[in-house]
Amino acid sequence: MKHAACTREDEVLALVSRLHGALHDPDVLAHVEECDTCAAMVSLATALRTDRDEMLRAAHVPAAGQVWWRAALRAHADAAHAARRPIVWLQGIAAACLLGVATAFGGAVWGTVHDGVASLVTRAPRLDVSVDIGRVAGVLQPVLPLAIVIGVCLLVTPVVVYLALSDD
Repeated sequence: MKHAACTREDEVLALVSRLHGALHDPDVLAHVEECDTCAAMVSLATALRTDRDEMLRAAHVPAAGQVWWRAALRAHADAAHAARRPIVWLQGIAAACLLGVATAFGGAVWGTVHDGVASLVTRAPRLDVSVDIGRVAGVLQPVLPLAIVIGVCLLVTPVVVYLALSDD
Protein backbone atom coordinates (compact mmCIF):
# COMPACT_ATOMS: atom_id res chain seq x y z
CA MET A 1 0.00 0.00 0.00
CA LYS A 2 1.50 3.27 -1.15
CA HIS A 3 1.20 6.35 1.05
CA ALA A 4 1.34 9.88 -0.16
CA ALA A 5 4.27 11.99 0.97
CA CYS A 6 3.53 14.02 4.07
CA THR A 7 4.25 17.73 4.04
CA ARG A 8 5.23 17.72 7.72
CA GLU A 9 7.60 14.73 7.44
CA ASP A 10 10.77 16.86 7.65
CA GLU A 11 9.45 18.74 10.67
CA VAL A 12 8.54 15.50 12.50
CA LEU A 13 11.90 13.95 11.63
CA ALA A 14 13.76 17.00 12.95
CA LEU A 15 11.77 16.92 16.18
CA VAL A 16 12.28 13.19 16.66
CA SER A 17 16.03 13.42 16.13
CA ARG A 18 16.42 16.57 18.24
CA LEU A 19 14.24 15.44 21.13
CA HIS A 20 15.60 11.87 21.20
CA GLY A 21 12.28 10.28 20.23
CA ALA A 22 10.05 12.11 22.70
CA LEU A 23 7.42 14.37 21.13
CA HIS A 24 5.95 16.98 23.48
CA ASP A 25 4.23 19.32 21.05
CA PRO A 26 0.46 18.54 21.08
CA ASP A 27 0.07 19.74 17.48
CA VAL A 28 2.82 17.36 16.25
CA LEU A 29 1.44 14.51 18.40
CA ALA A 30 -2.00 14.98 16.85
CA HIS A 31 -0.48 14.94 13.35
CA VAL A 32 1.52 11.76 14.05
CA GLU A 33 -1.65 10.01 15.26
CA GLU A 34 -3.43 10.94 12.02
CA CYS A 35 -0.55 10.41 9.49
CA ASP A 36 0.57 6.81 8.87
CA THR A 37 3.87 7.90 7.28
CA CYS A 38 4.90 10.06 10.22
CA ALA A 39 3.71 7.44 12.74
CA ALA A 40 5.86 4.80 11.03
CA MET A 41 8.81 7.18 10.98
CA VAL A 42 8.46 7.98 14.69
CA SER A 43 8.14 4.30 15.65
CA LEU A 44 11.16 3.39 13.51
CA ALA A 45 13.24 6.23 14.98
CA THR A 46 12.23 5.21 18.50
CA ALA A 47 13.10 1.55 17.87
CA LEU A 48 16.48 2.47 16.36
CA ARG A 49 17.28 4.79 19.26
CA THR A 50 16.31 2.10 21.82
CA ASP A 51 18.47 -0.46 20.02
CA ARG A 52 21.42 1.96 19.94
CA ASP A 53 21.03 2.76 23.64
CA GLU A 54 21.03 -0.97 24.51
CA MET A 55 24.15 -1.53 22.44
CA LEU A 56 25.91 1.38 24.15
CA ARG A 57 25.03 0.01 27.57
CA ALA A 58 26.34 -3.43 26.60
CA ALA A 59 29.58 -2.08 25.12
CA HIS A 60 32.66 -2.42 27.32
CA VAL A 61 34.75 0.72 27.34
CA PRO A 62 38.06 0.28 29.14
CA ALA A 63 39.15 2.74 31.79
CA ALA A 64 41.36 5.63 30.75
CA GLY A 65 44.24 4.31 32.86
CA GLN A 66 44.08 0.97 31.11
CA VAL A 67 44.08 2.64 27.68
CA TRP A 68 47.04 4.80 28.73
CA TRP A 69 48.92 1.76 30.07
CA ARG A 70 48.37 -0.20 26.85
CA ALA A 71 49.49 2.79 24.78
CA ALA A 72 52.62 3.15 26.91
CA LEU A 73 53.43 -0.56 26.48
CA ARG A 74 52.88 -0.28 22.73
CA ALA A 75 55.11 2.81 22.52
CA HIS A 76 57.81 1.02 24.52
CA ALA A 77 57.63 -2.06 22.25
CA ASP A 78 57.79 0.14 19.13
CA ALA A 79 60.80 2.02 20.52
CA ALA A 80 62.57 -1.24 21.35
CA HIS A 81 61.88 -2.56 17.87
CA ALA A 82 63.19 0.65 16.30
CA ALA A 83 66.33 0.55 18.47
CA ARG A 84 66.92 -3.11 17.64
CA ARG A 85 66.77 -2.59 13.86
CA PRO A 86 70.27 -1.03 13.42
CA ILE A 87 71.77 -3.65 15.72
CA VAL A 88 70.32 -6.44 13.58
CA TRP A 89 71.78 -4.78 10.49
CA LEU A 90 75.18 -4.52 12.15
CA GLN A 91 75.01 -8.17 13.20
CA GLY A 92 74.27 -9.15 9.62
CA ILE A 93 77.18 -7.05 8.37
CA ALA A 94 79.44 -8.62 11.02
CA ALA A 95 78.37 -12.10 9.93
CA ALA A 96 79.11 -11.22 6.29
CA CYS A 97 82.51 -9.83 7.29
CA LEU A 98 83.26 -12.97 9.29
CA LEU A 99 82.34 -15.10 6.31
CA GLY A 100 84.55 -12.94 4.09
CA VAL A 101 87.49 -13.22 6.51
CA ALA A 102 87.03 -16.98 6.74
CA THR A 103 86.98 -17.22 2.95
CA ALA A 104 90.07 -15.03 2.64
CA PHE A 105 91.83 -17.07 5.32
CA GLY A 106 90.91 -20.27 3.53
CA GLY A 107 92.20 -18.87 0.25
CA ALA A 108 95.42 -17.72 1.88
CA VAL A 109 96.15 -21.07 3.45
CA TRP A 110 94.99 -23.11 0.48
CA GLY A 111 98.52 -23.23 -0.85
CA THR A 112 99.79 -24.65 2.43
CA VAL A 113 97.01 -27.20 2.55
CA HIS A 114 97.64 -28.15 -1.06
CA ASP A 115 101.35 -28.52 -0.44
CA GLY A 116 100.72 -30.59 2.70
CA VAL A 117 98.34 -32.90 0.92
CA ALA A 118 100.72 -33.19 -2.04
CA SER A 119 103.56 -33.97 0.38
CA LEU A 120 101.43 -36.59 2.08
CA VAL A 121 100.49 -38.15 -1.25
CA THR A 122 104.09 -38.23 -2.46
CA ARG A 123 105.35 -39.70 0.81
CA ALA A 124 102.53 -42.19 1.21
CA PRO A 125 103.78 -44.74 -1.32
CA ARG A 126 107.19 -44.71 0.36
CA LEU A 127 105.71 -45.31 3.79
CA ASP A 128 105.96 -48.81 5.00
CA VAL A 129 103.05 -50.42 6.84
CA SER A 130 105.33 -51.22 9.69
CA VAL A 131 106.31 -47.56 10.10
CA ASP A 132 105.86 -46.32 13.59
CA ILE A 133 103.45 -43.60 14.69
CA GLY A 134 106.24 -41.05 15.07
CA ARG A 135 106.98 -41.08 11.36
CA VAL A 136 103.27 -40.70 10.44
CA ALA A 137 102.96 -37.84 12.90
CA GLY A 138 106.01 -36.23 11.33
CA VAL A 139 104.31 -36.35 7.94
CA LEU A 140 101.02 -34.94 9.27
CA GLN A 141 102.61 -32.36 11.56
CA PRO A 142 102.76 -29.46 9.05
CA VAL A 143 99.06 -29.86 8.17
CA LEU A 144 97.66 -30.55 11.66
CA PRO A 145 97.40 -26.93 13.00
CA LEU A 146 95.72 -25.80 9.82
CA ALA A 147 93.29 -28.73 9.97
CA ILE A 148 92.43 -27.87 13.57
CA VAL A 149 91.81 -24.19 12.73
CA ILE A 150 89.59 -25.09 9.76
CA GLY A 151 87.67 -27.61 11.86
CA VAL A 152 87.07 -25.07 14.63
CA CYS A 153 85.95 -22.48 12.05
CA LEU A 154 83.53 -24.99 10.53
CA LEU A 155 82.08 -25.72 13.96
CA VAL A 156 81.91 -22.14 15.26
CA THR A 157 80.75 -20.31 12.11
CA PRO A 158 77.16 -21.67 12.06
CA VAL A 159 76.72 -20.78 15.73
CA VAL A 160 78.05 -17.26 15.18
CA VAL A 161 75.84 -16.76 12.10
CA TYR A 162 72.79 -18.04 14.02
CA LEU A 163 73.45 -15.69 16.94
CA ALA A 164 74.09 -12.75 14.62
CA LEU A 165 70.92 -13.25 12.60
CA SER A 166 68.51 -14.25 15.37
CA ASP A 167 65.78 -11.78 16.40
CA ASP A 168 66.10 -12.41 20.14
